[in-house]
Amino acid sequence: LRDSAALLEKHQSNRPTSATSEADLLPATEVREILSLGTVVFRRASTLDRDLPAVPALVPFVDQGHLIIEATSGTSDAPAPAFKALMTSLVAQTFAAAPPGQMVVTVFNPRSSKVLAGYRPTGAEEAGLLKILQPTKEAFEKSLEEQLTFSQRVESSIGTYGSLGDLVRQTGQHEHQYHALVIIDGPSDWTSKSVDLLEKLMASGGKAGLSILIHRDPQVASPDRIDLGRLYKHASILKEGSDGFTLTVHGVAKDPVPVKLIDAVAEDAQGALMRAVVKGAKTGSLPNIPFADLVVRSSETSDRGVQISMGRKGTQVTGFKLGDTDSNIQNLLVGGKVGSGK
Repeated sequence: LRDSAALLEKHQSNRPTSATSEADLLPATEVREILSLGTVVFRRASTLDRDLPAVPALVPFVDQGHLIIEATSGTSDAPAPAFKALMTSLVAQTFAAAPPGQMVVTVFNPRSSKVLAGYRPTGAEEAGLLKILQPTKEAFEKSLEEQLTFSQRVESSIGTYGSLGDLVRQTGQHEHQYHALVIIDGPSDWTSKSVDLLEKLMASGGKAGLSILIHRDPQVASPDRIDLGRLYKHASILKEGSDGFTLTVHGVAKDPVPVKLIDAVAEDAQGALMRAVVKGAKTGSLPNIPFADLVVRSSETSDRGVQISMGRKGTQVTGFKLGDTDSNIQNLLVGGKVGSGK
């Protein structure tokens, strides 16, 4: 298990610290699909004569899947410690799983829990990277419809690629941002329409750039005629029980595995991460391409035009022909401020 987890390390998102900066964020064409929930608990390990190495409890999420958490939430002003640890860590890992500016997290929080309060005073909302929905049924359903339209657009763009992440890795083109929908205290204010939309999103959204994290408090009764089982078949399940948490990974194993939860992300680390993400989003995440990489060193004749390399769109060199009869571009003016790369 430990060796298998080590093979997945390059796909695992990083946890931020108070020292997190732009240098710690992902480059333009990368995405980390796997989040950590903590470590696997070996309940019979006390019978061994040595300590077992820590094995991380991992789930596919960004660009891959969805997660449902069953855990007591506490009060809106005093979230339960386990609930806070999970939510702060998972949101942090989600933002860190994509290049700065390429992840948008939408939060539906109908009871106005303060569990994610540390992410708000960071400029992420103003930058459009963190969206907090109004705590109403109408706002929730409108957002679900918008997310469904987004997923359908991404699906049409992906074509033969396996997922949005595959498209970005192989072409370098960021036509769409990744999205994550975080739902706290579900199924409060849900209707049959909400479940229908969520089921459609969870059936196809994982590879279409949308990942969904649903939290529900098992001590709170579900609204009448709400069938949550339709959603569980599309997600990994982390469930709180009398003796701790267990994890069932979607598509991997049917038997739940005991898990020791990851620690909460401190508010100073939340702030450091989001400030780095917002700053990186403003400066842009596309790679700098050295001019030498664009220079064509072979000799050419201008009889039928000269191919001009202008830069790159993603990983593809883009340019045009100067002086050919088809495009009829005979003259070229290059403008821009000093130091802009003219």
